[in-house]
Amino acid sequence: VLNSASLPSTMEDKLRAIRRRLVLLSVARACAIGAAALMLAMIVVMGLDWWLTLFSTTIRVALTSASLILGVAALFAAGVRPLIDAMKFARAASDADGEVPQLEERWTTVASFATSKHQPTSATARAMLQQVTSEAVALGRLVKPAQVAKPAALKPALLALSGSGLLLVAFLATNWGQTSVLLRRFWSPLQNITATQLASVTGEREVPRGERLELVVRQAGVQRAVAKLEVEGRDGILDVFEMNSNAKRQGA
Repeated sequence: VLNSASLPSTMEDKLRAIRRRLVLLSVARACAIGAAALMLAMIVVMGLDWWLTLFSTTIRVALTSASLILGVAALFAAGVRPLIDAMKFARAASDADGEVPQLEERWTTVASFATSKHQPTSATARAMLQQVTSEAVALGRLVKPAQVAKPAALKPALLALSGSGLLLVAFLATNWGQTSVLLRRFWSPLQNITATQLASVTGEREVPRGERLELVVRQAGVQRAVAKLEVEGRDGILDVFEMNSNAKRQGA
């Protein structure tokens, strides 16, 4: 709680401006770190889906949820304590003293008494505080909120965000036809999204033993040149045929 009666209005205005900038910088830093963590998790999950082909929606939902939780956890871990600290007038005053050495911690002293329940009781102590306050106000012209709370403090977080973003773009650019599907599967884990869709042109047919049947399948989405056809006989034996898009396989 700020005791405005013991804090000159010129100091209070600048402290509020500094605090406001510190809060915004803390929020921006936390968001950047949270987004960076989420993008790295996305790359890992999409890579696993590409490598292992995760058919189970339960697993995909779990991985997407874990990625989102990681991003939110990183946001809170990077933002809660700095945000609480940034909202204190003592932090704004301390940063002002650090930026302007001529203040010699006068702003910290005045702000400390303004936010404290304990005020000087003796006449000497009150006179000393009044003198320090007068000197702090006189030197207040040197305090520039934009220089005290500098955007440069965001540089490490923005570098992490940029690096994660570049990695994600590079991953998506390796094979956009495939990775765009992985991206949609990540954000919609409950949906049946596949890179390649197959539709039987032949349809359901009954063929007498010994007759030949031409199997025709139409591809949509990402085109595949090679495929495997598994045929299970009545005896339970599974035959596997290697196929390519230019060849026709016929079976009885």
